[in-house]
Amino acid sequence: MKHIYILLSFLVFGIFTINAQTTVVTTGTTNPYRLSLTGNDLYISEFNTGTVSKLDITAPLPTTKTNVITGLNRPMGIVAVGNFIYVAEHFGNKISRIDISTPTATISTVISGLNNPTGLAIKGDELYYAETGSNSIFKINLTDAVPTAVLVANAFNAPYGIFFKDDVLYIAEFSGNKVSTLDVTSGATTGTDFVTGFNAPIDVTINANTLYVAEYNANKVSKVDILAAVPTKEDLVSGVQTPIGLAANTSEVYIAEFDANRISKYNLPTLSVDSFILNESLKLYPNPSSNFIKVSNMEKALNYTVYNSLGQQVLKGKVEKNESIDIQNLSSDLYLFKLEDGNTLKFIKK
Repeated sequence: MKHIYILLSFLVFGIFTINAQTTVVTTGTTNPYRLSLTGNDLYISEFNTGTVSKLDITAPLPTTKTNVITGLNRPMGIVAVGNFIYVAEHFGNKISRIDISTPTATISTVISGLNNPTGLAIKGDELYYAETGSNSIFKINLTDAVPTAVLVANAFNAPYGIFFKDDVLYIAEFSGNKVSTLDVTSGATTGTDFVTGFNAPIDVTINANTLYVAEYNANKVSKVDILAAVPTKEDLVSGVQTPIGLAANTSEVYIAEFDANRISKYNLPTLSVDSFILNESLKLYPNPSSNFIKVSNMEKALNYTVYNSLGQQVLKGKVEKNESIDIQNLSSDLYLFKLEDGNTLKFIKK
């Protein structure tokens, strides 16, 4: 079957090139534990020094950190939102808030008397936190003058890292060797197994529809397609030293390597290569489309994957000859349609 190779002079889609190595971002941290990425600022809790520091991810590498505040009692979970950074002080048994709206950051206690708080996640006005001491998830309302802990769910097995995707909380259960989920709108008081078979999963983060999991004892970071019919873990990168904290955007996954005293990053595959393969006879129609697309001149059923203009996987499935593919739920954008036989097409959702 004849193929055509087309050179594009502007940024559209391309074939993947995967770099399996990590890049050291900084070596100036001491036992970095958790990460929180907001814009170009990467915030780090440094466990043994009681410090919260930050890095500018756009700065030349290796980047020099800036200390935001010191004097914390074994900071673990961290989440930055607006002018505030919330920190779980594991040995201090409290959650503190750092105000970074002024040149000199200030700190105050949000809630105390906790039982070894670890991971943090924010949904709206509510701050969720994991407690390893009680194997539970709690929440507090940040708008309350005096926040009160509310039990959300329990019976977890050493919950450490938590992360929200819409209404679903993903929970890394360190001793359970699994990631579980909890729909916080469902009223459920226990989690549901999502993917098992990890080796001491200690933190999780999500970008687009990919879940990233730090496997502390395996010295690697794994990934899971959360939209897959049967979610399965795959290795993302190995050979990292005691990975303990994660943060991700559309182009990188940042990794806190606890024993190595460094932050590294893994560059995600992008769709920015200047060429891609088009089959001369295969076409997507109608194109542009707002509802459905078909593949013309197909000879057999094929699996397909759809990527948006940021390189994020947004749809996958199997298409039969003359079958319509529903794209009504996709946002208006330019998309890459990749078939398992290597043929790559593009279409516009209007």
